[in-house]
Amino acid sequence: MSYYEKKYSDRKQGIEKVYPSGHFILSEVSKCFGVIYVTVGSLIVGSSFVYAKKFLSPLKIHFAALTSYQLGFALVLLLFITDYEGIENIASDTHVFLGTLIGLGLLGTGLAYILYYFIIEKLGAVTASSATYVPPVIALLIGYLFVDEEIGLLDCLATLFIFAGVFLINKKKKEHPIKNPNIKID
Repeated sequence: MSYYEKKYSDRKQGIEKVYPSGHFILSEVSKCFGVIYVTVGSLIVGSSFVYAKKFLSPLKIHFAALTSYQLGFALVLLLFITDYEGIENIASDTHVFLGTLIGLGLLGTGLAYILYYFIIEKLGAVTASSATYVPPVIALLIGYLFVDEEIGLLDCLATLFIFAGVFLINKKKKEHPIKNPNIKID
């Protein structure tokens, strides 16, 4: 059993010891908080697109510099609020360490934020925000191709809805001529 599986198992057993018959109630409360967290997170991310377009783009700061400032501020903040228990376990497995460093750090954060600011500057906040709907689809495909996760009908329908939403958001409205009610067309 890995460190994280043991930590989760211990936490779950502690909850069951405190609430042996109330596990269902506790999980419903957790779901409610999860919905609140996702909603607040979505509000913050959505606001960040508009903020970046309205206040940062006019400053003409290069997107690599904006990414450096953002990640530097996050580093300082996280130094104070991160739980460092078990952090040394990441370095003990080379595969996990490189995946964390390259996959999450360099590509998933660094390159992603550079592209984020670039897209906002060049294409606008609405187009950039529509790009945030694509990662769940990519994660679904990666899970299927590399981790042998199953893709069900609901997953396929959700993917279709995501692509339809992105298409509708980015579809340019066709210009319609102003109709004059006094002109009759035969």
